[in-house]
Amino acid sequence: MKILHLHPYLNLTCGITRVIYILSSSVESGIENKVLSFGGDAVNKFNEKSISLELINNGNSSKKKLLTNFRHIKNFCIRNKIDIIHSHHRYFDFLSYIISKFINIKTVTSVQSLVKGRKMFSYNADVLIAVSNSVKEHLISYFGKPENKIKIIHNFVDLSDLIVTEEPGKLKFNMKIDDSKFVIGYIGRFDFEEKGVDILLQAMIKLKNDHNDLFLLLIGKGKNGVEINKIVKENNIPAVIINPQEKIFDYFKILNVLVLPSRVDPFPLVMLESGIMEVPFIGSEVDGIKELIRNKYNGLLFEKNNASDLTEKIQMFYNDEELRKNCSKQLRKDIESNYTSEKMLKKFQEIYMGLIPEN
Repeated sequence: MKILHLHPYLNLTCGITRVIYILSSSVESGIENKVLSFGGDAVNKFNEKSISLELINNGNSSKKKLLTNFRHIKNFCIRNKIDIIHSHHRYFDFLSYIISKFINIKTVTSVQSLVKGRKMFSYNADVLIAVSNSVKEHLISYFGKPENKIKIIHNFVDLSDLIVTEEPGKLKFNMKIDDSKFVIGYIGRFDFEEKGVDILLQAMIKLKNDHNDLFLLLIGKGKNGVEINKIVKENNIPAVIINPQEKIFDYFKILNVLVLPSRVDPFPLVMLESGIMEVPFIGSEVDGIKELIRNKYNGLLFEKNNASDLTEKIQMFYNDEELRKNCSKQLRKDIESNYTSEKMLKKFQEIYMGLIPEN
């Protein structure tokens, strides 16, 4: 069985990219995975793993070239005898649906967002995979999709991929972070509207005057990168801001706490990565975050948009080492029990086999 995975841009800070990487590099019996994309800074990572990856129109395309992309994907499917198109973005869900009207092919779409608009043209695949209960509810209530068409498969981590290559002390030295600092991390898209990085910056402004040993490490890029740099400089926030890193687990090892201040977040992979690396996690009480995190049990939750509440939660972890240890250990246990590739890949295989039953 041949599966084609579609996603616009494969980026190192993108949780969807990391899920596609795990899916397409798996060696499930009888399944051959291929990937099509416009490009991105994670392309080399896929190539190094010898994943079958092709750039649409040799990397010279974009979402604007709808007809060109339609032809490329349709011809690719015919040429490679693809059985199932697995889209990981609404744009490709639409194209796949149209392609399925021209050739005999099944379609699956993983829904990793809570977007709105374009109801008629969205999520028409044979099977929809929601990454959380909140996404499933959104597909039913907003898009009117039938419940029996939706399967829930949460995001997951591949334990074999958790490789640390650099000594934490050396990494800190290279970034000029003193060993005495309590490092608060953010890893992801530099985005205010959805990811709420501005809320974290507001909390750091409040905290820096009372705690001179706090330090902020921001890893990522995005549309609000310039504003983030400006806020950090104007308010003298002790921080290092770096681009997305391929060997991201090296950086988890130097964090005392990871904060995800999202305004919207279906089921963030970085939350799982934080837990599996036993880094204490603080997240906003929204969507998929609150489906996994239980306050003071396996992490801390704060009220969305509330910088004062986030400040209090950072202080809580800062002041209570025992709480940090207990929460991080419990979160790792929860993830090992429920959110590993070993468990989730079987669920994907069941969906594929349900669409293309064995003769």
